[in-house]
Order: sequence, then C-alpha cells, then structure tokens
Amino acid sequence: MILQDNVLFPNWSQTLPIFAYTFFSRDMLPTDLPEPPRIVKQIHSNQVICWDHQPFSPILQADAFWTTRSNTVCAVQTADCLPIVITNSQAGFVATIHAGWRGLAQKIITHTLQELPSDTSDFLVWIGPAIGPKHFVVMKDVYEAFSFKPAFEKIDETHWQCDLIKLAKTELEENGINPNNISGGSWCTYSTPNLPSYRRDKENAGRMVTFAYKTK
Repeated sequence: MILQDNVLFPNWSQTLPIFAYTFFSRDMLPTDLPEPPRIVKQIHSNQVICWDHQPFSPILQADAFWTTRSNTVCAVQTADCLPIVITNSQAGFVATIHAGWRGLAQKIITHTLQELPSDTSDFLVWIGPAIGPKHFVVMKDVYEAFSFKPAFEKIDETHWQCDLIKLAKTELEENGINPNNISGGSWCTYSTPNLPSYRRDKENAGRMVTFAYKTK
C-alpha cells in the first residue's frame, strides 16, 4: 500500500492496466476519471451489482460492484468498514466491496467472488483502511454472528474486540485466494486522525471513496 498526497493505492495497480485508489475525502475526488464513480446506496448487505448488465442509478442498493468493461468506475464509500478491491493477474475484471460486520456476517465477499468470471487462485486483493480491533468493541450480537472466533478477543462477559480484517482475510482464503495475493489492511481509521471514522466522529464523520476501473 502506497500513500501519496492523502491518497492510498495498492502496489499492484502500478503494473496492471487498472487504477485503484482510496481518497480520504469525497471532496478530493479527481476530475479526470473516465466517468463519475458509480456510487449507490450501501445497505450492509450481501447484494452484488455487475455494471456490465445493470444501468447506473444512484437509487440502487448494494454493497459490492464489479465489471469487465474498461473505464467503468466501481466505487464504495466507507468510514470504518472495509473497502476491498479485487482483480486478477490478467486484469480481466475489477470489483469493489463495502464490508462491515453485517456484510461479512452475510458473506458479502463470498457472494462477490462467486459472481466473478475466473478462478480465484490468481485473484489479487487489496484491503483499504478500516477500524482496527483495538477500537472496534462489540457485544454478543456481533460475536454470535460469526463462527470464526479467533477474530474476537474477549474483554469481559459482554464485550469483545472484533478484527474485521482477520474476518475478511479468512473468508478470502476459504474461497481459494492465495494469502500472498492479499495486501493492505494496515491502516486503522479510528486511530488515524485524517481518516474518516464513524465510531470516533459519529455524524460528523466524512466518507472515504475507494474506486477502481480497468483502463483497457
């Protein structure tokens, strides 16, 4: 993961015909994109949209998006949840996922991977900034929503620290993705002042925009 002028991007985006970036603020979005980012209403679901077949409308509701078409800008907004970008070694597609605990509990990653048009063994995955386990303290409802308990550290009888990144990486690997092809996941939104965090700032939190598109 590379930081440049308050913009994050994965190392592999430099060697593939794909642009993938996280902008720390919606106000920073570049003006030279091939089209405006396709931002719709995110509902913490496992709903996936393929822009190859679905005309864009901002009233659509989903939490994962993919395309095989060039210059179609898949985008998600986050402020503690995981932004995830996926492609493969041939850059045959690009996908973006918004994954909070509710989406992860509903297997949003698996639902997305099942739609993508190639074998997961050569997929490349980048995980953007999200809230770290130290600051994501949850109660029994979240703890019981997952069978993978190593992602939780018990604080007391009713509270746990939840590691969203560990949950996501586990689901990715269970779907056949090589752990060596998963990068990112090292930035905590809560503990980084210039990153939006809903848990830290509540209604005053802004939103990051993570987007990706194929250039050819």
